[in-house]
Amino acid sequence: TTPMLRSLTLTSALALSLAIAAPASAEDIVESPSTVDAVYAAESTTRALQPGEKIENLYTKNATQDYVLQKLTDRVYFFQRQFYGTVFYAETAETNVEIAPLELTDNRYEAIGVELEGSYSFGPFSISGGATYTDAEIKDALNASIIGNTPRRQADFVYQGSAQYEDDFLTAGVNMIGTTESFTQDSNELVLPAYTQVNAFLAVRPLERLEVSLNANNLFDAFGYTEAEEGSIPGNGIVRARSIAGRTVIASVRIDF
Repeated sequence: TTPMLRSLTLTSALALSLAIAAPASAEDIVESPSTVDAVYAAESTTRALQPGEKIENLYTKNATQDYVLQKLTDRVYFFQRQFYGTVFYAETAETNVEIAPLELTDNRYEAIGVELEGSYSFGPFSISGGATYTDAEIKDALNASIIGNTPRRQADFVYQGSAQYEDDFLTAGVNMIGTTESFTQDSNELVLPAYTQVNAFLAVRPLERLEVSLNANNLFDAFGYTEAEEGSIPGNGIVRARSIAGRTVIASVRIDF
């Protein structure tokens, strides 16, 4: 393989959302019904879960309790504290047309993996993080030569983490997102190298209703590429690729009336 570039795309893990309206409390959230017709049982350290049973209101318990402890057998217990894990298996298909160069894509994919996410708070400090491992493969394609390859831009690992300190006077922290290497195209010849982007933030509240903040995105000015058009380096040596933004520092002042 010919190393080059890098990628942040594909895997599910990390989506960030900003809610403007006041969020609902955990107690107000109605949990979705089971998609596998499970029977829900109350959390218990003395009664073991029976086959087909699941712990009731698990989301709410994670949001409102210090931990969840459930007896599974006489010698096995389930323990969870601000931590989530998902094992997944997926099959999907894609039919597409590439414009430049003109190419018809009709692929079938298979993926298996695990997604982990957790957080912990102690006093004014908090840390959180998550990672997703994906083992993906092209199972069928019009182009028989790519069957068995890894889908383009699909990294084995993507990850994120953050650490924060907050009190009445200031908020400060860092966060990072990153990915291991992936391939630019399904031919698996040209590699998008791994990278990690680090961001930092600081907000100071010297007076009531006044906040001064400083935010740095891509603090260490890392190079990272999210995708590239070519599957290998062409004769002219030019590869068309898209990069993440370089270091950006923003200062702001907010006054609440």
